[in-house]
Amino acid sequence: MARKAVSRSQVRDTLWRARPCQAVAHAVCVLSGITWWTLSAEQGDAQVVGGDEPVEWGIADRPRLEIGGSDRGPTSFGAIVGVLRLATGAIVVGDGMARELRFFDPTGGHLASVGGNGEGPGEFRTMRPPLACAGDTIWVWDPALGRVSLYSAEGTFLRQETLPRTDYDTEWAPWSFACNDGGGFAVVSRSALQMVPRQEGPMSVDVRVEITSPRGDVVLGPFPGEEAYAIDGMIAPRPLGRATRVALGADRVYVGVADRFSIDVYDFDGQLLLTVGDGAAPIELTGRRQQAFIDDVVSGSRDPESSRRFYQRIDFPDRLPAFDRLIVDDQGDLWVRSFPEPGMPRARWHVFDPTGVERAQLQVPVQFEMSAVDDTSLLGIWTDAAGIQSIRAYALTRR
Repeated sequence: MARKAVSRSQVRDTLWRARPCQAVAHAVCVLSGITWWTLSAEQGDAQVVGGDEPVEWGIADRPRLEIGGSDRGPTSFGAIVGVLRLATGAIVVGDGMARELRFFDPTGGHLASVGGNGEGPGEFRTMRPPLACAGDTIWVWDPALGRVSLYSAEGTFLRQETLPRTDYDTEWAPWSFACNDGGGFAVVSRSALQMVPRQEGPMSVDVRVEITSPRGDVVLGPFPGEEAYAIDGMIAPRPLGRATRVALGADRVYVGVADRFSIDVYDFDGQLLLTVGDGAAPIELTGRRQQAFIDDVVSGSRDPESSRRFYQRIDFPDRLPAFDRLIVDDQGDLWVRSFPEPGMPRARWHVFDPTGVERAQLQVPVQFEMSAVDDTSLLGIWTDAAGIQSIRAYALTRR
């Protein structure tokens, strides 16, 4: 199968020449509404994509469904890593502490719990969020064991596989992946060479995106990856640092670095189709915002004083990331969450249609981590002030 590499520098150099509104008069472009330049994949010339001002969608005040909050049993969750809704309406929850997949019917009734801690068939040492790939087959990536466990929609263990990758270059370690109904996969791999700390402080680890699909294999990148922090001989995500986000649609892959509010859209041949977003720079991390972040983290810590001393040692970035979440809904629209401002109760989501037009915005409580969107509801993880997690579904009002 054909294999093609597309570097971010090539993409950015082309976009800089083809997007004069950002290069010359960015403020005018932003103030004039949703208008930006894109590249024609066939002709390579610049085209203008525009749209009306996005409408404001609404989320219900109360959830239409809640699973969790119990002291024991299958609705008592330790650390939820992800949740998804199957075509049948069933809900699947990954509990990273119990190393279990828990299946619930559309009304929240418990159906089955599978998996468990271990190295046997269908067991886990670690868990990434469960994903529904072709035919409602559930894939769960276990980085510690280097394998994927596959389950049926009913919770029956099927088999184990390795991640579908373009190659097995040991310089790139798989970190996460996405899939779609058509047999497409996007594996995000991190540079193993850069994962070795050379000195204490902030550091950056490059990532690349390996796309496998019936059309062939493509490698995108490398891209500036997750900002990390080396401290006390360990590497952890840098607090309030940027991270490259990837989402997969039916026929395209979305890659966003979060240094600006823009997401590059590629087809499965590795061709850049367009860039969505206004390209605005992220907001400044002021002292007030930094303190609000620390206070929030410390308030949920088991050892507040040690936690506060730790964050006082950290060199924080000058600006917040532009965004931190990408979701493709069942209609093929891209949902992008602006990075939540510390201390604020809600975060803003932006909804882009497949042509790149921003059709709507939505404000969602920061305690609600959305995982899936359909025509009428939002599904995700709710974390209360005490750190207790549950699954919630809210009614969505599209206007």
